[in-house]
Amino acid sequence: MNRFVIQQAVELSMITNNVPCLLGYTGVGKSDMADIIAKRHNRTLITLNLAVQSTEDLVGYPYRNEQDNKMYWAPPSWFPEVENQYIIFADEINRASKDVINAIMPMLLNGSLHEHTLPKGTWLMAAMNPDNDDFDMVYSFDDAAIISRLIFIETPPEFASWQQWLKNKNMYDETIVEFLKKNPDMFVPEIKNVMSQNIRPNPRSWTKFINILHYCKTNKIKPLDALDLISRGLLGEKPTVYLAPMLDTYFEDMNLKTLFMEDLNDDNAMSISNAIIQNLNLQNNITDIADCASWFLRNAYTHPTIIKRILLDTDSGLDELYKYEDFCKAVSYITSH
Repeated sequence: MNRFVIQQAVELSMITNNVPCLLGYTGVGKSDMADIIAKRHNRTLITLNLAVQSTEDLVGYPYRNEQDNKMYWAPPSWFPEVENQYIIFADEINRASKDVINAIMPMLLNGSLHEHTLPKGTWLMAAMNPDNDDFDMVYSFDDAAIISRLIFIETPPEFASWQQWLKNKNMYDETIVEFLKKNPDMFVPEIKNVMSQNIRPNPRSWTKFINILHYCKTNKIKPLDALDLISRGLLGEKPTVYLAPMLDTYFEDMNLKTLFMEDLNDDNAMSISNAIIQNLNLQNNITDIADCASWFLRNAYTHPTIIKRILLDTDSGLDELYKYEDFCKAVSYITSH
C-alpha cells in the first residue's frame, strides 16, 4: 500500500475527530508517519510509549488544595494546553498493562483523562503491533465498544520508503538492499491480522464514516484509496467490498476541473492538494490548462509550500503545463523561496 494513501487515511480520520490506530510490525515507520503528519500540519507531536507508562504518568499525581482542603489531580507534564496545536500519539497501545489501557481509553474515545480535558482541536492517534500469534500481547483488543471507536489502519512495510530512510541517515548498504530485493519475504513478515475478524459495522461506525464522506465532499476531495482503508478499519471487510463501486459514483462530480476552480486557503490547502496529487497520479487529464496554469501562479504566492508539495509528489501529470508562462513563473517562484 502506498505510504501517501495511508497518511491521507490517518489525516482524514483525525481531521474528522476520529482516532486512527496504525497496525504494523515494529520498524515499519508508524512513529515516522506520526512525525511527518505533525510537521505537515505544523503541530507538536507528543508520543506516549504505553508499554513503559504507568497510570500516574498518564493521569498525574494527587495533591491537596490548601484553599478548600480538597484532593485534586495535577495534570502530567506532557499534557497540552493550547487548542489546535498538538497530536498525541499513543504508541504500543496493546503492549500496555490493563490499568494503563483503562486510563488512556477515555482520552482516546472522548478527550478526557481523569479530571483533565484535552484542548479543543487536539488530534489523537494510536499504534499497535498485529494482534496475532506472531507477537506477544499484554492486552488483546476484543472489546466491541473499543473497536467501534477506533479506525484500524494497516501499515505494511514499504521497501522503497525504508531505502530512502537509510539514505537519509547515511546507512544505505547496497549489498543488503540488493539481497532483500531478491528475497522480499525476508524483509518483514506479512501482516496476518486477526483484528479484521472482530470489526463489525454498527450505527456508531456508520455515523463516523458518513461524517468522513461529508467532509470529503465539502472539501472537494475524492480520496477513494484512503476511504477504502478507513472503511476496512471501521466497518470491516464485507461492507467495504460493497461500498467500493458506490463511492466512485458518490464522488462523480469531484474532478480536477472543480479542484482548480477554488483557490487555496488555510482550511482547504491540505485537502485540495491531496486530491490534486491523487487525481494527477491516476493520470486524470487536466482540462482548461491555461486556467490551471494561472491557478498555480496565484497560489504559489499565497501557499508556496503546498504548491511545491504538489510538484514533488506528482509523477508526470503536470508536463503539459510547462508550455504556459504562468506555470513556469509559479515554478520559478517556489524554487526561489
